Amino acid sequence: MIEFISQPWPWYVGGPAIGFIMLILILFGEEFGMSANLKTLCSMCGGGKVADFFRFEWKEKLWNLVVVVGAVI
Repeated sequence: MIEFISQPWPWYVGGPAIGFIMLILILFGEEFGMSANLKTLCSMCGGGKVADFFRFEWKEKLWNLVVVVGAVI
């Protein structure tokens, strides 16, 4: 099973799979993307002291940062 998953997928399988995952994230109210990670990083660095926009519980969004770090690696 791991061999099948780790092989390159054709565009007509990978594209809809990514779209499906993004739809699920939206339905569950999660944010995903670089702007969401920048918001989390600003909150971690104390941006909530300057602007209310960055005042939220950033520890709940650590999964998003882990995804970006994994993509970079």
